[in-house]
Amino acid sequence: MGARSSIKQRRSAPNPRTEAASETWKLSKSQIRELQRQCRDLDDRTRYLLVSALTPRMALYYNVSTDTFGVNDPSLGTLFKRRRAALAIRRLLRTGIQVIKCRANRHDRIVKSSLPRLRPDPRLPSGRRRHPSGIRHA
Repeated sequence: MGARSSIKQRRSAPNPRTEAASETWKLSKSQIRELQRQCRDLDDRTRYLLVSALTPRMALYYNVSTDTFGVNDPSLGTLFKRRRAALAIRRLLRTGIQVIKCRANRHDRIVKSSLPRLRPDPRLPSGRRRHPSGIRHA
């Protein structure tokens, strides 16, 4: 019986870890501002896509994970959270790539109504112009 009473005493003894966890933390104003900034960033649904607009009706959307372009379907492209990351990837790709701003829903899927109208890059050859190498594109 003496062993049981000692176990009860151990359980009822105060635990310094739980006492420290129950205390409230004091945050500085700069820490509070940083937490608020991070919360706003989490709530921001703005995303960026890498697009190559060939014609007004045909666009290629870049997918980073497979290093390929999807045709006419923005859901095939990679959504970037940061514009700077999209610009860094764009510099590695060929010319004529645009970074466009769009929105994502709660499930991180693109909202197609948020896509702007795409205009082909005038520097790219169109179907009726001659390519600099002399090859004619249809």
